[in-house]
Amino acid sequence: MLGAIIGNIIGSPYEFDGVKVEEREFPLFKDESDFTDDTVMALAIAEALLEGGEQNDRKKLRALVIEKMRKLGRYYANAGYGDLFMEWLCKEEDEPYGSYGSGAAMRVAPVAWMYEDLETVEEIAELTASVTHNHPEGIKGAKAVAAAIFMARTGSSRYDIKKYVEEKYGYNLSRELSELQREGKNSSDSEVVVPGALIAFLESEDFESAVRKAVSIGGNTDTLGAVAGAVAEAYYSLGDSIKKEAFKRLPANLMKIMDEWHVRMNKKKTEKMYYDEAVRYATMMHEGQNRIGGEPYVTHPLAVAEILKKKGFPIEYRIAAVFHDLLEDTEAEDDVIMAYGGQEVLKAVKLMTKEYNYNMADYIERIKANPITMNVKAADRLHNLSTAGVTDWRFKKRYVEETKKWFYDFPGWEDEIKAINESLEKTIPEEYRSKPEEEAKKGLPLKNLFEMSGEVFTRLDKGAFLTTKSEGRKNTMIISWGALGEIWGKPMMMIMVRKSRFTHDILEKSRGFTVSFTEPGMFNQEKGVAGTMSGRSLNKFAKTGLMIKDAKYVDAPVLDIPGMHFECSIFYTTDVDAGGMSKENFEEFYSDNDIHTLYFAEIIEAYRTE
Repeated sequence: MLGAIIGNIIGSPYEFDGVKVEEREFPLFKDESDFTDDTVMALAIAEALLEGGEQNDRKKLRALVIEKMRKLGRYYANAGYGDLFMEWLCKEEDEPYGSYGSGAAMRVAPVAWMYEDLETVEEIAELTASVTHNHPEGIKGAKAVAAAIFMARTGSSRYDIKKYVEEKYGYNLSRELSELQREGKNSSDSEVVVPGALIAFLESEDFESAVRKAVSIGGNTDTLGAVAGAVAEAYYSLGDSIKKEAFKRLPANLMKIMDEWHVRMNKKKTEKMYYDEAVRYATMMHEGQNRIGGEPYVTHPLAVAEILKKKGFPIEYRIAAVFHDLLEDTEAEDDVIMAYGGQEVLKAVKLMTKEYNYNMADYIERIKANPITMNVKAADRLHNLSTAGVTDWRFKKRYVEETKKWFYDFPGWEDEIKAINESLEKTIPEEYRSKPEEEAKKGLPLKNLFEMSGEVFTRLDKGAFLTTKSEGRKNTMIISWGALGEIWGKPMMMIMVRKSRFTHDILEKSRGFTVSFTEPGMFNQEKGVAGTMSGRSLNKFAKTGLMIKDAKYVDAPVLDIPGMHFECSIFYTTDVDAGGMSKENFEEFYSDNDIHTLYFAEIIEAYRTE
C-alpha cells in the first residue's frame, strides 16, 4: 500500500496542470508534493480491513468501508475529491452514485495485500469499489488493479500480469507508453487511468521508473502515480530514502494507520511462513498416498484449510486442518506436530484422530466441544461431500446417511453441509436411496466376485499384497495362503498372519484390510521387499515406490496398481490351536511356536483396476 501513497504524493504537483513532465527530469518530491484523496481513501480501506477484513461477514465489511471512508474523508475534506464523491461523503445514505472514475482503483491496494488468493482479492475489490463506483467500468478498474498487485506480490511475471488483465478485463496493455505521453488525456475515467498506469509499470525497470513513467503521461498524475506505484511496490522493493520522504508528508493520524497496517502485514508474513512450513511437512508425510479419485491425498487437507481461510478462521485452525489426518494416516509424531503448530493444534489433531473401536457418538461429542476441531471437521466433511461424486452409490449412500445423522447441526455450517449432502444424495440411483444400509451392502456383485475367485487361486501362490492401517501406522506384506468363499451367509476372505509380524500388530487394532492381486509378472521386485522386510523398521511404500489411495469402504488403504482388489471388514478372528491339528502337522508349520491368527473378513467390495 505504501507504493500507492508514494506514487500519489509524487504525482500530486502535476495533476491537470497542463504542463508536460519529462519522466527523467522532474524531481520526485517538491515542496508542494503532498498526499491527496488517493492516500486518504486507501488508508480508509486499510483501516476497514484491519477491523473486519479477516472475518467472513461481507455485509459488516461493506458497512466498515463506508464508515471509515466517510470518517477519514470528512476529516480531510480538502484532499481533492470530485464533486459527486464529496456529496456522497456528506450524505448519511449508503447508496453508491454510479461513478466510472478511477477512485475505486486508486484506493484498492490494501485489498491485494490482505488476502492470499486471487478470487477473494477480486471479490473484496468489487465490494470496496461498489460502495461508490457501482458502474461496471469503475468496478472493472478496481478489480484489474487489485489483481495486478496481487499477482506482482505473489511472483507472477510482467507477461503473466499483462496477459491476465488483458484477457479478463479487456484493457489494451500493448500500446506504447510514448503514444500515451503524446496523447496526455486529462481524464479521471478508470478506462483511461488504469491501462495507462499498468503500461507504465510494464515498461519500468524499478519502482522509481514506474512512477516517473506514469506521471509523465500527464492528466490525472496523482492517481496514475498511485496505481503504478501500488503495482511496482509489489513487484520491486522500496528504498528507505523514498519511504522517509513520503512519511514526512503524512500527519500523525494517517501514520498511525500505516503503522498498524505494517504490524498486521508483518504478522501475516510470519503466519504465512509457519503455514508454508506446515504444508511442506504434511506433503512429505502424505507422500505416496492418493484419494479414491487418484489425486494426491494431501490435496484434501489443503482444501480443508482453504475452506477455513475463506471463512476467515485464524492460522491455528488452518494448520490443524493441514495436519488433521497425520496421526491417523501417517507415522507423524506428536512432538513434530507440536513444533509446527503449538499445543492447541496438537490437541485438536489428537481429538480428531479416531481410536480403535471408537464410538461415533462420543467422537462427535468431543469434536464439538473444541472450537478448532468442530470447525475443521465441518470443513473436512464439506470437502469430502463435494468430492464424493467419484465413488459408487453404496459409498455415497453410507456417507449421505452418516452426514444426516452427525453433521447437520454443526453450528455455522448447517446450511452448507445440508445443501451439498442433498446434492450428493440425488446422484444415488432412486431404487437404492430408500434401502437400509445392510440391504444396500447386498448389492455387492457376487457374480463378479466369484468370477474373480478362480484367478485368486491361480495367483495366490505367487503372492498378494495385504495392506493394513491402524493408529497412523500403515504396512503392506505378502500373503500366499488364504481362502475365499461364502461363510455365515456372507462373501468371506480368510487370511493368515503370524503373531510375530508387524502386520499382526496393526490388524489387532484394525477393523479392515485390503488385498491386491497383481497382473502376472508385475511388481515382482516390490513383492520381494514387501515379503522379506519388516515394516517395523522400514517404510515399505517409500522403499518400493508403491502408491496407495483411499479404499472405498474400509479404513485401510488400497494399492494404486493394476490388478484385482478386495476390501474386507474383519468379522471373526481365531488363533491356530495345537489341539486342533495333528502333532506332525503342528510341528511342521509351528516348530518355533510362531502361530498364525486367522482373520475371517467380509468382502465389502471387489473390483479391478487397469
